[in-house]
Amino acid sequence: MKRRLLIVAVFLLAGAVVNVAVAWGCRLAVRGPQRYTVAYHASDASTIAWWNENKPEGITDDLAGFSSVERFGWSRVTLHGDEGGIFRISPSGQIRISGQMQDVHLALYLTAGLPMRSLHGQSWSGTGITIQQSGFITTGSQDWLPYVPIWPGFAVNSLFYAAVLWLLIPGPFVLRRFIRVKRGLCPKCAYPMAESDICSECGKALPNRVGA
Repeated sequence: MKRRLLIVAVFLLAGAVVNVAVAWGCRLAVRGPQRYTVAYHASDASTIAWWNENKPEGITDDLAGFSSVERFGWSRVTLHGDEGGIFRISPSGQIRISGQMQDVHLALYLTAGLPMRSLHGQSWSGTGITIQQSGFITTGSQDWLPYVPIWPGFAVNSLFYAAVLWLLIPGPFVLRRFIRVKRGLCPKCAYPMAESDICSECGKALPNRVGA
């Protein structure tokens, strides 16, 4: 029983590692704004609530709108602060700038993972200066890798990749053992099973004799 629990734990850990690797791989696969299309949206109740609940000190209270990018394996939402009505995003997604912008406040929220989003990070900036950043490993100007788990996505993805690893590694051996037993052969050496509890060829206890 302890050995089985250890095997399960190892595969779950390996599944979690693969989950992170896939999420980061998806993020690194597409770099630079020229490789994707940005969609602009007017503020809504959920984005305004998120802005007010999470904004650090020094960030404007109002929200002008947000932009979004959805790619294979990752997505990004950038919330734009309302600079006194100078910068606005209309419900149709059009950007309106009615004057000289002196201070630009942004919040970036990035998620990654397959088949579900499983990791996230966020960054707040004002006038080009990062005010607060959490949940990111930064490897370059475009290579922000999130590492904070999103539940239950992280658990679901880890279980999924653990199952895939099991199918790829011990799965074929379990299937071979099953086929040999069904054919009346020793599961270890494929020697025909006789009327004995032990295989006469390799000495292994036979499953249909002792329930092993």
